[in-house]
Amino acid sequence: MTEKTAEKITKLKQELRTLEEQIESCRHEFSEPREVQLEYYEQVYSHMGGQGSDPWPVYNSVKHYMTGWERECDKCGYKERTNKREPIISGYKPVFDKK
Repeated sequence: MTEKTAEKITKLKQELRTLEEQIESCRHEFSEPREVQLEYYEQVYSHMGGQGSDPWPVYNSVKHYMTGWERECDKCGYKERTNKREPIISGYKPVFDKK
């Protein structure tokens, strides 16, 4: 007897929940971050659509790229991506009094 579509969906949803719980409970050990190109879309005005006294604006989705970083858990394969950054300030340099 073949499995019905609704039964397959129920089974796959349960499997997905189980896998998501495994990822959430993982004690992630991330690799070193690597630089990647992150893709994002921006809505850009194109023109007014429709006719008469009630036209509406029409927008196009334009693909853009930005530099970001990605790291992956070596245990479960979970990936994190970000484009946020902060300066690294470390070490000291000598300061001499001016005479």
